[in-house]
Amino acid sequence: MANKSMKKWGRNTNVSVLREVDPVIEGDANDIVIPVMGPTGVGKSSFINSLLGPNDQKLAVGHGLSSCTSDVSPVIITDGHYGQLTGRRLVMVDTPGFDDTSLSDTEILRRISVWLAASYSSKMKLGGVVYLDDITQTCPPARKDLDTFQKLVGKDALKSTVLGTTKWSIVKPNDGVARQRELECTYWTEMINAGSRVFRIDEGERSARNIVNCILSEIGQQGGVNRFLRIQSELVDMQKIIPETDAGRTLKYSLDELIEMQKQRARKLRARAVRADDEELRRQFVEGEKQLGQLVQEAKEMKVPLSRRIKKFFGMA
Repeated sequence: MANKSMKKWGRNTNVSVLREVDPVIEGDANDIVIPVMGPTGVGKSSFINSLLGPNDQKLAVGHGLSSCTSDVSPVIITDGHYGQLTGRRLVMVDTPGFDDTSLSDTEILRRISVWLAASYSSKMKLGGVVYLDDITQTCPPARKDLDTFQKLVGKDALKSTVLGTTKWSIVKPNDGVARQRELECTYWTEMINAGSRVFRIDEGERSARNIVNCILSEIGQQGGVNRFLRIQSELVDMQKIIPETDAGRTLKYSLDELIEMQKQRARKLRARAVRADDEELRRQFVEGEKQLGQLVQEAKEMKVPLSRRIKKFFGMA
């Protein structure tokens, strides 16, 4: 349920960019969400900016290895831009890359996950996912980052994922073709086999709009959308904490991060028990508090950053 104390989405504005670290969204079932993901510097912000009109507020764009996007930044586009929306809002979501220069991967996953879980709780609908890669890069993409992305999205939502290659204007054509073939045949094979489609973003605004139109057209053909990301279901429906999710298991968490997340889960469980007046929920809360106390005490005595027993406690071993 959306937090009333957080900033609301402006429904009377054409485009609204929100920059809270942990935005809790008040959207609804008429909103179509398209997260844009990928490594730092591939052009995620530029991709979204190319979809906007000349008078719309643009996202800041970085020009180098340092990230210009450290928070999740949703951009709301109304049907004035896309006729297929017919009264609905399109929400393009700019996200930090897992190789961000100023944030840890665990913090990046937390920020992305919080936003996605909040939007899912608000009944906002997933239209698709856009994952971008820089065609000029000669180094192979990080396997860990791709693995985290795939597990965050989940196999079912990979069918609605677009894999795009950017910066074709500054690469030799033959080099670009070879690089894309390598991505498709080596690094993206599993996603392509699961139904993901590959696009070359080599015509700027036109390429970006083609991708969005393709996603919106597919929604129209299906008569609506009933999609969600794996991590949304894990956090909201299954009530997991982030390290217990498929994506979270790919990353290394510090003991302090794990304990804080367990405390947050305990607080939520206690609130649910009070509201529902449920004896079983109370029992689970008491047991969880007991385990958490034991975990903290053993960690202090053992003086280790993350023991095998701690990993097992969080389902990570």
